[in-house]
Amino acid sequence: MKPLILGAVIGAGSNAASLHHFLAQAQAAGCATHSLGTAVAPSRLIDGIAHMQPSIVALSYRNTPEIAAQLFDEIRALIRERGLTDPRFILGGSPPVLKVARASGMFERTFDGTESPAEIDAYLRAFIHSEERRTAPAQTLIARIDQQAPYPLLRHRFGLPSLRDTIAGARRIAEAGVL
Repeated sequence: MKPLILGAVIGAGSNAASLHHFLAQAQAAGCATHSLGTAVAPSRLIDGIAHMQPSIVALSYRNTPEIAAQLFDEIRALIRERGLTDPRFILGGSPPVLKVARASGMFERTFDGTESPAEIDAYLRAFIHSEERRTAPAQTLIARIDQQAPYPLLRHRFGLPSLRDTIAGARRIAEAGVL
């Protein structure tokens, strides 16, 4: 199943172009996406999170930093009030808003609009990879190939002189996630 990214322009914001561009790039990278639209109130955002249970929530806000801080506090309070597990949040916004966002500790990544498509794609691929590692491995060859795309499916024989060393080495390889 594709990871879901839920997007919203929060508060009184109406500039959805950058959010929709990000969501389109996320779809191209292999994510499912859903936008709640513009001027999304915190309560509506929380309803969307509770209903859709996204892997990540992509927010956009470009107005005043003071209002942004209030919105972030309200969103956090509603998450606690509803008993939701803290979702992963990212934010696109103006530099003053991003300064407040970073100080809040709520966002795993912020974007100011100067990032190249390659930088955003690298973030999305790392995000997708981290989501795939949290799910059980596919059980058929075709499903494994699909799950690992665009990377090749690798198979390797491994053995050391003793069984104990082989088991320890195999454990290290498995934990590294390289094969």
